[in-house]
Amino acid sequence: MKSTVSVSEYESLPVLLDKTDAEFIKTQLNRPGSSEYSLTIDITPSFQEGEYFVNPYQYVGVAELPSGRILESRPKVPVENLFYMLAVSIGVSWLEQTAKLDDITEIFEVIAELFASESEELLQKGIHREYQETEDNLNMVRGRIDFRENIRLNYIMRNRNYCRFDELTYDIPENQVIAQTANLLNTWNFRKPELKYRLNTLSQRLSELTPSNFTGSDVDRFTYGRMTEKYRPVHRLCRLLLDSASLSEHAGEYSNPAFFINMNDLYEKFITQILIDNTYDFRVEDQKKIFLDEAKRYEMKPDILLRFKNS
Repeated sequence: MKSTVSVSEYESLPVLLDKTDAEFIKTQLNRPGSSEYSLTIDITPSFQEGEYFVNPYQYVGVAELPSGRILESRPKVPVENLFYMLAVSIGVSWLEQTAKLDDITEIFEVIAELFASESEELLQKGIHREYQETEDNLNMVRGRIDFRENIRLNYIMRNRNYCRFDELTYDIPENQVIAQTANLLNTWNFRKPELKYRLNTLSQRLSELTPSNFTGSDVDRFTYGRMTEKYRPVHRLCRLLLDSASLSEHAGEYSNPAFFINMNDLYEKFITQILIDNTYDFRVEDQKKIFLDEAKRYEMKPDILLRFKNS
């Protein structure tokens, strides 16, 4: 059982750390800024050798330190309440019926299990394919010949033709982001061997897809139709996991996985979704830019904007 270093949201607490772990927190878990990957976990040496004051501010979650110890940032609210807020904010109602959770690390494991279940169900139903334009130097004619490239590449070898053609493929962004998320989760050493096996199997089944580097915002821009509506639940989980866990992809010399939730952002999303689910006369918009004057010189961006539906 790995030892745990526990801190609490918005509290500066003294903890004993070796230099490698302290450097990891300082350089990899301290990313101030306004980007969606921003993270601030402050660490300051105390007067005692090997002791540091650690303050995670509004971030709660877990990270595996280089020593193998687990850094845990606990929320001020009960963990079961945090899980409920996550369930509502990503719009997956059946998460609310999950058994009571006491450990912040259990949240990540349960979300990973839900992602695995949704992905497995999607693969069982059959993943979506689309036609995409492809180009290749073939020994036959397919589609249309790109004469400029054909002359450049096949001036001597006349037995080939450089062609552009449409090909029906599974290698589309909707599937690539699922493979990316499965690969990300595979960096974690989950306690349940069955979960690790399921995630590894998912990665292998989707291994032929082009590697991607989507962000949560990219997932928000996906659109759904009759053939792709079935992707919405798993993409919601991808969005949450990419926003909260993808810091491990930017870890420089370290490859230690991390999963952190910005409680300020989560609370905004939670309140927004509650209003959307319970407001009938208004249209609810979050983080919407508006102007205070007709000349549009003075701009503001309220957390939540309510408009009459007929306006």
